[in-house]
Amino acid sequence: MPRPTICLLLFVVSLLFGLSMSAKANELDLPPERICDGPPSEMMRRYLLGETEKAAENWRNEYEKPTAPEEIAAYQKRMREKVLASIGGLPFRTPLEPIIIGTVSRPGYRVEKVVFQSQPNHYVTALLFLPDAARFPPPYPGVLVPCGHSKNAKGYDAYQTAGALLALNGMAALVFDPIDQGERGQYLGPGGWPDLWGVKGHIMVGVGCVLLGQNTARFEIWDGIRAIDYLQSHSEVDPRRIGCAGCSGGGTQTAYLMALDDRIRAAAPSCYLTSFPRLLATIGPQDSEQNLFGQLTFPMDHADWIMMRAPVPTLVMASTKDFFDIGGTWNTFRYAKRLYTRMGLAANLDILESDDKHGLNLNHREGAARWMGRWLLGKDRRVVEPKIELLGEKEYQCLSNGLVMTLPGARSVYDLNEDYEKKLASLRATAWAKEDKTAMIDRVRQLAGIRELSDLPRPKIEIVQQVGAAVALPPPDPREIRDGGSTVIPTKSPRPSLLPKGEGTNSGSSLPSKGEGMNSGSNPLSKGKRTYRIEKLLIRPEPGVSLPALLFLPEKPKPNRVAIYVDQRGKSAGAAPGGPIDMLLLGGVPVLAVDLRGAGQTAPSGKGFYSEEWKNAALAYLLGRSYVGMRAEDVLVCARYAAERFASDQPESVDLIAVGNIGIPALHAAALEPQLFRSARISRSLRAWSDIIHQRISKDQMVNAVHGAMTHYDLPDLAATLGEKLTIEQPVDAMGNELESD
Repeated sequence: MPRPTICLLLFVVSLLFGLSMSAKANELDLPPERICDGPPSEMMRRYLLGETEKAAENWRNEYEKPTAPEEIAAYQKRMREKVLASIGGLPFRTPLEPIIIGTVSRPGYRVEKVVFQSQPNHYVTALLFLPDAARFPPPYPGVLVPCGHSKNAKGYDAYQTAGALLALNGMAALVFDPIDQGERGQYLGPGGWPDLWGVKGHIMVGVGCVLLGQNTARFEIWDGIRAIDYLQSHSEVDPRRIGCAGCSGGGTQTAYLMALDDRIRAAAPSCYLTSFPRLLATIGPQDSEQNLFGQLTFPMDHADWIMMRAPVPTLVMASTKDFFDIGGTWNTFRYAKRLYTRMGLAANLDILESDDKHGLNLNHREGAARWMGRWLLGKDRRVVEPKIELLGEKEYQCLSNGLVMTLPGARSVYDLNEDYEKKLASLRATAWAKEDKTAMIDRVRQLAGIRELSDLPRPKIEIVQQVGAAVALPPPDPREIRDGGSTVIPTKSPRPSLLPKGEGTNSGSSLPSKGEGMNSGSNPLSKGKRTYRIEKLLIRPEPGVSLPALLFLPEKPKPNRVAIYVDQRGKSAGAAPGGPIDMLLLGGVPVLAVDLRGAGQTAPSGKGFYSEEWKNAALAYLLGRSYVGMRAEDVLVCARYAAERFASDQPESVDLIAVGNIGIPALHAAALEPQLFRSARISRSLRAWSDIIHQRISKDQMVNAVHGAMTHYDLPDLAATLGEKLTIEQPVDAMGNELESD
């Protein structure tokens, strides 16, 4: 047979085998159309968007309330306080220690290459464009130009050009690199800079910030504030005339800075401001600095960034073909304009709409320069951009190698987060050793957003299907025992079973004992058939959320015993012969296997940066909620249902088994309501949140994060409260790599 024919046949056979295995795995799935309206993979997005619309309606109602000057002032003060609290406050001012590395001359202006420290040894690289003193005598107004998500940042054509155009029109312009852009790569380890830059870098930093009760925005805002400090310190800049104009990520920074820093007298954010309802319904949440904890519940929308400093002159610059929805931009402008009008200064707010794509285009550059000239120079005249001779890489770089982290003693954002976590670790250890444990657990409940069991409503239970009177499973394949159950039945060494001695097949061990193992040919699991019924359930803990579940019922159930099985891979992942569910059934323990929200059949597509899972977690974050908290409540309502059905609601009747990321909410559920659980076994779950901080690089951890958790507790603190009830198997690090058990 010709080689191509053989290859084709092998491909077809492998494809059919794969389809067969896939079909077998899907036999226990519930019909998708019964789970929810629309694809189950989009359930959480639909649910969270519904919650954001409720928040938007609340915002619209609150917007109408402040009308008198004192009411507006009180609103502005309250909103600024909430923003600062959500990012963990701001650092203390420390010496800038600025160094002018060199100067480049161009016709009509010169460029100073500057390095300063926004925090001790945390370096910021910048270009200061200064007008020709012969044409424009100093002091000049100073305009801050934060850069958007371009890899070369201050060296990017549009940002260089904006700085030059401002200088050619009599204003100093400071264009600076944000973290993880330009010369400010923060992570230099394997696969780090330059791969981990911009959006990816900001998200990576963001996960650690969340756990510390901070935000990537905290670093960017503080860099901007210190950049204004530098502008004001310069001998050729008038400290009373400061403006800010940035695009995209720089537009985000401009919005934040103009709202929070009273020194900014004119602002022109470009290609960022839209509205939360339109942003979240279209492209969804953007990278970490654009998502502040709970800001939708303040309530807050994009218009507040303008209104917090009303009536400071502000030009909203937008593009019709931007991925930031232009309809949302106009809604935001209209709401803000109404407030400016109430204050009698409607002319202080304007909008520039360019028929262009996302970016600091020519119309925006000229518009921003004219706006700054109007309000900082007192000259309202048309600005026409000439041809600009751009700086080459060696000219716009402050450092010869373009990496601030190679400077002696340089501190990255990861270093700063690690320093903070070390201080918190000491405080946590003292608190958990000395403070009242009930009060400590109450604080955990508050941070994670987990209600007491008595406050959780009863879920709606629907029996979708009963699979026959009995189901007979074939004898297990040893490979299934080794591979299919490897996450909870490791072959390295026996581990304690959830079954007490004398129950099941192995007298207290989750593996066959010597003489009965896989190599002996007499595995007790392979003797005969095991029969049990399966109920396919839908558990609805709240409107819009459905949890597909499988209830496995042994022929002779033990009284007052039931187990809950939750796995990030889905409810049927542990149902293979010889797997954890099978082992419990052999001991007569009914098992309720549940897909928690966003897992199993309701898992969104993809993982990693900007995946749907990440966006859903960010949506929850904007609402002041965490997946950990929501999923922990899912575990609790399901465990209570199981206990009421099989154990007459007797205390400590539920065995809890959790695999993967689901282990973190399961741990919270068990620690917060220990009276419900007989035991808890957690496998392949993150060992400690501190690993995310100290390991620096993590994978798919936003769904595991609780805002500000590490100001009070880490996962081992919770684990310690459970004592011998808890078994932890095969813990993993922040990248999901297996660690040795303690």
